[in-house]
Amino acid sequence: MVPLALFLRIAKQKKECYNTMARKNKSTGRKDSKGRALSAGEYQRASGSYEYKYREEGRQLSISAPTLDELREKEKAIERDRVDGIKTRDARVSLNSYFQKWKLAKRGLKWNTRSNYIYMYNKFVERTMGRKRIADIKYTDIKRFFNDLVNRGVTVNTCGIIQNVLHQIFDMAEKDDAIRRNPTDNALRELRREFPQVKKKALTPEEQRRFLQFIQGTEWYPVFSFMIKTGLRVGELSGLTWDDIDYQNNIIRIRRNLIYYKDAESGKMLRRINTTKTAAGFRELPLADDVKEVLQEQREYGKICTAEVDGVSGFIFGNRYGDTVGQATLNRALKRIIRAANDEDTDVLLPDFSCHSLRHTYATNHARAGTDITTLMGLLGHSDMQTTVEIYTEAQLDMKQNAEKKRQESEGRI
Repeated sequence: MVPLALFLRIAKQKKECYNTMARKNKSTGRKDSKGRALSAGEYQRASGSYEYKYREEGRQLSISAPTLDELREKEKAIERDRVDGIKTRDARVSLNSYFQKWKLAKRGLKWNTRSNYIYMYNKFVERTMGRKRIADIKYTDIKRFFNDLVNRGVTVNTCGIIQNVLHQIFDMAEKDDAIRRNPTDNALRELRREFPQVKKKALTPEEQRRFLQFIQGTEWYPVFSFMIKTGLRVGELSGLTWDDIDYQNNIIRIRRNLIYYKDAESGKMLRRINTTKTAAGFRELPLADDVKEVLQEQREYGKICTAEVDGVSGFIFGNRYGDTVGQATLNRALKRIIRAANDEDTDVLLPDFSCHSLRHTYATNHARAGTDITTLMGLLGHSDMQTTVEIYTEAQLDMKQNAEKKRQESEGRI
């Protein structure tokens, strides 16, 4: 059943439309230079072009065209918009203008996510599609825009971030009755099928041993060993302080993220203290004996972090300059370590992996050890059990494949 308020609004719009059509069909006695009768609101300029004036929500608006036929096609579009409840004045606003509205109205985003959205929009959208009228942008325009980005080397993951902010802007315009529907819906579906996201792989037990043995005694051993043994996200690791380590109760308290982000205005890399990625990320982990040993080694190594970020200090892991560490620094270090380790004469070559692979390795080690899914979900700080289930299923498949390989080896088939 249609709500009364909506019914009355539609009825009012249709009445205004019929009244407008009646006025237009009424002869004005005016003609253009070719002797054609002009309807109400239609005018021919001295230059020969045509103009149509109309009112919307008490405001005087106008459109123009080089010929009378083109002008009347635009008039028909205006009338269609009126019947559908589309506000033609808002529809003529550019995407960039609606982006400014979004910045003023949008709430509920973490500041680093908001800053990233603004940076992505300014970099990829503002000087291209952003200049178009929002009502003129169709589904095919969005698809072509993303195809062009991918052809220029932009990853589908980055396109996904851009789609997130565009979807919110168009959703706002749809709710404002400036457009009929959101053109970004499912715009990346085909690209995601063509360029599926490569899943992070856990290190095998042999690769873990090779990796840790190679960095043993170096400045990188404590931080990377800690990641494998605790499964912390990089932001959680970077924001961990000595006060978060409770030796009396053998607990590690995960309370915050230290985030590095690119400022939308200056383009510079900044850092802030943020809440954990999800509410489930605010958690307590057991302080195992091997983790205590890693922390003791970190203390003995002497890399004291003297930085203070948003009033927080005493960070456990820092660089050689006494500053905090972030994902980019750690991933670059991993690249160097992998190259150096593989340059040696060894039976175990390290794959190309990142910090997140170490978290994935921690989760897989627990799954292989038989940790139940609910417990593993809590250890990882996942808010969605499906993410944990995928890791668990992948680990079980790997275990089955290894068992089958050992069976074949015992039978002399390999």
